[in-house]
Amino acid sequence: MTTPQAPPPTVPDPPPPRFEVATLPVNVFAGYRRGRGAPLWAVEVAEDPLAASTRELNLNHLALARACHPDPDTDLERHLSTLTARTGIPRHRISTYCDIGFMLTRFYAVASRLAHGAFSLEHLTMLTRALEGVDDAHLPAVQKSLFWALVPRRNGEALPGVRALHNKVQKIIAECDPLGRPLDEGEQASTRPADGRPAEQRRVYSQSLPDSPVTTLTAVLTDAEAEEFTTILDAVCRKLTCSRADGLMHLARGTTDVSVTLNLFRDPDSPVAATENGTWLDAVATEDSMERISALRVIGHGATESYTPTEAMTAFVRGRDGTCRFPGCDVPALDCDLDHVKRFLTDNTGGPTSTENLHCLCRRHHIMKTMGWFDVTLSGEGTEIWSSVDDGHIYMTEPHGPLAKYARSTHRIRSDRRRATLREHNRLRLERLDEFAEALDAARHEEVPF
Repeated sequence: MTTPQAPPPTVPDPPPPRFEVATLPVNVFAGYRRGRGAPLWAVEVAEDPLAASTRELNLNHLALARACHPDPDTDLERHLSTLTARTGIPRHRISTYCDIGFMLTRFYAVASRLAHGAFSLEHLTMLTRALEGVDDAHLPAVQKSLFWALVPRRNGEALPGVRALHNKVQKIIAECDPLGRPLDEGEQASTRPADGRPAEQRRVYSQSLPDSPVTTLTAVLTDAEAEEFTTILDAVCRKLTCSRADGLMHLARGTTDVSVTLNLFRDPDSPVAATENGTWLDAVATEDSMERISALRVIGHGATESYTPTEAMTAFVRGRDGTCRFPGCDVPALDCDLDHVKRFLTDNTGGPTSTENLHCLCRRHHIMKTMGWFDVTLSGEGTEIWSSVDDGHIYMTEPHGPLAKYARSTHRIRSDRRRATLREHNRLRLERLDEFAEALDAARHEEVPF
């Protein structure tokens, strides 16, 4: 005789939301239809068991997030405690599922794109955090742009890493809703302005241990400031062949002099710019940085006869790629090696040193490629095809840097870039001339005491 088993508990469907959200016209996304020639990510089109299991896992995360989504008027602590007891999932993870569920309800068109099961829990969590600051007034514009950012350019493209997708989402929100721009990793929110930026981002902490001759200094900076500081500090260390601690003391004492170049990438038609590390600045930080630039230049495809690429070529490749080009790798381009896709040989039988034969690879994947574990080809539009030597799997990646759309160059594109750059240069020049004229006029009319 068998003992009857109780049916497993089920999580009821969430009640309909009681709040209103901005809506979009039904035909906004009419150009995208699954199964009608629209491109899909590699994990969506692959039929092997690993890809199928990945899609199933991602779909289960979405289903759990929708099931955990609370009524907006429900007591949060009670809801989280109830779900934790029912599921056995830790409270912090249940809270994450609730937040994702809220995002899926609010950004319904984005949710329709996520419903195919391509994006991991880490991607969903990042999107949820990035979209928290968008208000209802800007929701339609953000949602429309974000929907297409979640669609690959080509069928079978490898899914971008979390950091690469975050940078793309950050740019979209910074352009559509500047006040809703998501924070960078490690950046702290503050409502107490000081000298134009949050006070928490300007602090330097000092800590000394008892009976220890060593003091630890910790500086909290924005991503753009940290990139500038470390670039200068590392240049000092290279010049003097010293550690970062010794280099910092040389900077503090003024006993060294170095010259460094920091590249800032900006489309003249966009209100925001990106640093060489792929961080998109807000409009205020962009204008502040533009006031300190010393030169404007158009960068694009180039070549040199030597093994080492020129400074302009390096800037273009980093700005195009954004991160390591190995499928799914998130290492920033600034921390990557510039690798010849087709090996450079001095007898002219190998690949040239040109932007069409260079890409960014982190040290780990650079070594793997050099050892022959993967083959890769690079097209003139920046698309890369990676193939595994061991199992024959093929992966396709697209560049995700601020210059990704300029990977392909034509005479018209080059002419438009030069025209836009020249106009931007003259705009800044005229602004400086106007400021100088106003200051000179004020000085002339200032009363001089006798």
